[in-house]
Amino acid sequence: MAALIGFIICGVVIVCGGTPSGTYLGAHTWHDPGAFANGFKGFCSVFVFGAFSFGGSELVGLAAGEAAEPRKQLPRACKMVTWRVAIFFVLSLFVMSLIVPYNDSHLTGSSSNPRASPFVIAIQIGQIRVLPHIFNAAILISVVSMSNSAVYASSRMLVGMAEKRIVPSFFQYTDRRGRPYPALLLVFLFGLLAFLIYSASQDEIFSWLVGISGLSTIFMWGTICAAHIRFRHAWKKSGYTMRELPWSSPFGVWGSWFGLLLNVLLLAGNFYYSAFPIGEGQMDSMKRAHDFFENMISAVVVLVSFLLHKMITRSKPVSFEALDLHSDRRDPVSSEDLERERSEFASWPLWRRVLHILF
Repeated sequence: MAALIGFIICGVVIVCGGTPSGTYLGAHTWHDPGAFANGFKGFCSVFVFGAFSFGGSELVGLAAGEAAEPRKQLPRACKMVTWRVAIFFVLSLFVMSLIVPYNDSHLTGSSSNPRASPFVIAIQIGQIRVLPHIFNAAILISVVSMSNSAVYASSRMLVGMAEKRIVPSFFQYTDRRGRPYPALLLVFLFGLLAFLIYSASQDEIFSWLVGISGLSTIFMWGTICAAHIRFRHAWKKSGYTMRELPWSSPFGVWGSWFGLLLNVLLLAGNFYYSAFPIGEGQMDSMKRAHDFFENMISAVVVLVSFLLHKMITRSKPVSFEALDLHSDRRDPVSSEDLERERSEFASWPLWRRVLHILF
């Protein structure tokens, strides 16, 4: 996060011409060569890579299961994640697009082996010495941190699936300090797939891996939105009100409907790009079929897994009235305590309430 903040500040200086290069850039790259390569198809082609890059923010919900005080910590974490994605990620990418044109020679290469990081290229365009090496070190630290989060999330999800008898029960084992060694071992074994990048077909392998992980993120967020919609309807059907919830989404159920629709549109856009790729006129039928399944492989995996699960377990959709809203609930709080906290919040000064809502 500190690296992104540093890049935003540095990027603004580069755009304004305050670096040793002395060149004012402004929005030149958005006009020459342009902001969107290959039109609408080019726009759709980056959906999977975008989802892959922004994945991970959903871990805040998983971490809440092990938080000391989830009722107090989860709302703050959710608000901070929103601001971090909106300001640091989106803003940093916008600043980078003002500096580095999409046809820069240093970007040419393969999908798995670009010649340089776009962030580093932006700093080099500003002719700032030493800083590219510092930023590369920051990226390396960030990758290690992201890997740590992925291992944590994957192992905890395996434990949860074992408790529900979806995977073998031995994944449920944890030591005295709560470390799930069988689940961690399986996750680390899958991590060895990263070494396939050194094979002769590294470009193709990387594309398949990105296709699986990137599109699965869209499926995952669509599922999260659908689950929230079902929860809110079930909560209302059971006779409860929103004031009985310790915390609720600021955008309510309509925010989840918007998120679900957006994820469906992302899937549709990726399907369109996969079925009618850029340069389709120069491709034979085998190449087009290969690229289609390479981009849509995650959809195949998700749908086949879902259908197999339904066939094996013979489970049926649960009605709103039958949804269990209270089992395994952590940190329950009475309506009286919630009203008392809301009364205290109403007595705060305006500036403090605004800060609390935002952060």
